[in-house]
Amino acid sequence: MIRELRPNTGDDYTWKELNCFIRAWCIVLQSYHSSYFDNFLQVMFLNWTFFPESIKDTENADFMLESNRRVLQPQFNVTAEKVFYSTADQFYKEVAMRVNAQERLIIPGDLYNIYYNPSYQAKHNEHYFIIKGYDQTTARYYILDNLHLNKGKSILYEDFFIPSDVLYECNQLFFSHLQTTSQPYFWSIQQLSTNHNNNTKLSFQANLQVLNEYIDTYKDRQLESMINQSGSTTEQIHEFFMKFNHKNTYFKILRRVFQTNEIDTIYFDKLVQSFQELKLVIPISLVKSESAITLFEHYSEIEKSILLQLRDLVLEFLEKNEKVFA
Repeated sequence: MIRELRPNTGDDYTWKELNCFIRAWCIVLQSYHSSYFDNFLQVMFLNWTFFPESIKDTENADFMLESNRRVLQPQFNVTAEKVFYSTADQFYKEVAMRVNAQERLIIPGDLYNIYYNPSYQAKHNEHYFIIKGYDQTTARYYILDNLHLNKGKSILYEDFFIPSDVLYECNQLFFSHLQTTSQPYFWSIQQLSTNHNNNTKLSFQANLQVLNEYIDTYKDRQLESMINQSGSTTEQIHEFFMKFNHKNTYFKILRRVFQTNEIDTIYFDKLVQSFQELKLVIPISLVKSESAITLFEHYSEIEKSILLQLRDLVLEFLEKNEKVFA
């Protein structure tokens, strides 16, 4: 049993602000140090939503695997891998071996195989299970999960259990219906050493480095591509607004830190409010091509202003806390 894996009681992010995949990673990383939840969130959202080129070597590279080199290993003292398997027996053995080694496991699954509530059988939906332990006698896994709470709407992950064959089938369905181009796998996160400390300074230094390196050439290439093509697919629009929400989550995290440190965010708040107001305008502009270019220019100007202001605030934070982190 991995007792360091505990409920995410301090997590107040809505499902719009934080999806189930990233939330699972935050909970897992928090089991190494309490500072890792928000710090992983803000570092990954800066890179993933604004500057994916800072991590990904190619367009099709796996973002989380690519983050090993620049984020997970140097800033969080862990490394992540995909554990591929071919048979049910291999799945059970790999999970048991890795739990015994205190590795943190995240299992991709399809809710269609979950029997807690009939609504889960309505359609195929992804979910990510966090393994805490296992019992070979009863053939079940102990998990940290939310599916048994308020029909899965709760953001709180609590202790529960699931039959091992049910979890295996959930994982199989995930790859037969949701990620059909991949061989079945699950995620394993391993610490590089037992030395885990508050990594806020490292996270903000990483923020500053990325902003300095990529800010001058920044533009939202995804929105630009959607505007330039004749029509955007539902999947493209969904992904765009998911990232739009995650950008706002990134702003929320940093604003909390700045205000806790009595750093003035008045101008930053005004810029973020202007950015948030664009959410209602973007769908209309994507339909009306004559206004789309103007919108993109305005959107890009606001985003660039926010990032420039963030760079100043991050620098102010690091300078103000130089002695604290020394």
